[in-house]
Amino acid sequence: MKVCMVIYMFPPVVGGGEIGAYETARAIVAQGHEVHVLTTWHKGLKRHEGMEGIKVHRLIDARFMDSYNEPGKKSKFLSSLAIVNFMKFAVPKLLRFIEKEQFDVIHAEFAMPAGFPTALVGRFSGKPTVVTLVGGDIYTPSEPLYMSSLRKLAMPLYKTVFSADVLTAISSDTAKRAGELGARKEILLTPYGIDLNLFRKKKPDEHLIKKFNLGGNTVLLSVCRLSKRKGLGHLLDAIPKVLKKDKNVKLLIVGDGPERNALLSKAESLGIQEDVVFAGAVPHDKLDAYYNISDIFVLPSLHEGLGIVFMEAMACGLPVVTTNNGGMVDVVEDGKTGFLLDVGDTEGLTKSLLKLIQDKKLRSELSKNAEKKALKEFSWERAALRYTDAYKKAVK
Repeated sequence: MKVCMVIYMFPPVVGGGEIGAYETARAIVAQGHEVHVLTTWHKGLKRHEGMEGIKVHRLIDARFMDSYNEPGKKSKFLSSLAIVNFMKFAVPKLLRFIEKEQFDVIHAEFAMPAGFPTALVGRFSGKPTVVTLVGGDIYTPSEPLYMSSLRKLAMPLYKTVFSADVLTAISSDTAKRAGELGARKEILLTPYGIDLNLFRKKKPDEHLIKKFNLGGNTVLLSVCRLSKRKGLGHLLDAIPKVLKKDKNVKLLIVGDGPERNALLSKAESLGIQEDVVFAGAVPHDKLDAYYNISDIFVLPSLHEGLGIVFMEAMACGLPVVTTNNGGMVDVVEDGKTGFLLDVGDTEGLTKSLLKLIQDKKLRSELSKNAEKKALKEFSWERAALRYTDAYKKAVK
């Protein structure tokens, strides 16, 4: 099968959705299919290139973006202009591209901005279309007023997106939110996978342990973009209470983002600056070392479309403490592979962390369960089969 995947941004731009799209394409190629990616071009990147069998075509010039690794950082207004620019030029570019290449199916990652031009072009051309809903393209609780206004303005666009031949979602929560937004057809679940060759239990890196002065401590790990949606403020509020019960605990935060300075200030105001390590951004293919020097993964997000980091952590044998609002409920089994809490429940967060810190037998049991579940359910091969099933359904 010859597939055209449409996505706003693609590696080397890195985020959960971009990693998911790249790995999806790679896994589909590994099954013997041909995948072309239509995406934006940024200065310094090649217009056309091959990436592990994926044929990448950067045909739409990026505008209103700071750089390819910090899109729309300046303001929501510029970010919105960049998205409108993509949708405007994606339609004619995609029409010409599919006429030239004769694809069997067009697959958009994200309802917005890729899903709209994909569904529209499908109408014009008669080509089968699949749109994958990822989470933030459907629901963003950290910006309720912004999202409320956006939904009202974008309802005609969403109506077009939902007219695609097949809709898929990376989690049951995302599928439910799409239904609330107006999607009326069946939505297939196509959760992402992870690289189980990379993310697995390994010997701890002693160099990293020394670098961050973690020796002799129970290490709590968070891996995320430092944004309000990740709930790290709630986590910092819980740490002093944890330290009152056990002083040999360190919180290791991996990632960067707009909330970094605010979080640094909060840690200092709470008097825990020596107990919290901000490691900064780490390349995705180096993250396995950080999971393997840690004991517990914790991320009390306000919402997640799915949460690839939970899957990666579990594959490395870490029990997970997170919230029950989002796709993580498809990944984490409460009481079996970790704990699921209400958003903003700092007391529950403290109790769950202390339970895992103090009860090593329980921690070991949840660790084994997490690793077992990851090995059974989180492979990219398994994920790719779900996508090819969606393609076959669209083509019928």
